[in-house]
Amino acid sequence: MLHLSIGSQLDLTRIQELLKHTRGIDISFYGAPSAFALDGGRIVHDSKENFLSVLHYLRERSIPFNVCCSTVLGPDALTIDSRTWDLLAEAYHPRNGVIVARHWIAKEIRDRFPDFRFTFSTIGFLSEGWHEFSLFSNFDVVVCPVPETYNFDFISKAEHWSKLEVFINNECAGFGTNCISHYRHNSEANRDGNTNALFQCPNLRKGARRKDWRTQPTVNDLLRYYDLGVRHFKVIERTSSAQDYTQYLDLLRHISDLRTITATT
Repeated sequence: MLHLSIGSQLDLTRIQELLKHTRGIDISFYGAPSAFALDGGRIVHDSKENFLSVLHYLRERSIPFNVCCSTVLGPDALTIDSRTWDLLAEAYHPRNGVIVARHWIAKEIRDRFPDFRFTFSTIGFLSEGWHEFSLFSNFDVVVCPVPETYNFDFISKAEHWSKLEVFINNECAGFGTNCISHYRHNSEANRDGNTNALFQCPNLRKGARRKDWRTQPTVNDLLRYYDLGVRHFKVIERTSSAQDYTQYLDLLRHISDLRTITATT
């Protein structure tokens, strides 16, 4: 079965609505509460209570949740405090996991919570570099570096494709210096508990599709990924409309149906 990882707002009503459209697709969610010291992707305004209610709702339904720990700061600039450890302890469950962009963060968390599933974030391509054999040996899932999304030759070992997770949408129209600056800014703000320190990335998508960036793979792209062994896909729901979201799910179901038909004929 195909798997879709959804970067959703931690809004229980919104999540309940999203789950109505997930028939036939294995689902997980990812996110973090407000001022979470290990999050580098976003600055959000959300309560710990709401975060916990989402965790418990999903756990009761055996739906995995991955905590965003994608800070790009090093150990000299960030100490994991007791509040952060407590929040990770609340999320700790064999079906749940963390998304990291730094190896030292993965080691610290793995030492305390070895049963988490560990995902290497696409931003790690900028903060740590791309070392294929090390990454696929040490992580359960590796998110495809955004610049390599349509490069079907950048992985050298065939079995690594089954651990690769590929974006089928993206809120950013570019990937490079602006992204690492964005993550560094948000990493520092979350470390300091500053939820008002907004960063306006010049590449952030505002709903309009840009001609220089393919925002969604084609059917042929996804079929090629499927044939290589990829079963993990990823979507950033918070910048997608409900219609977009339904289209992504329909696209994955279509790919699955096409390959099921092929296998039985």
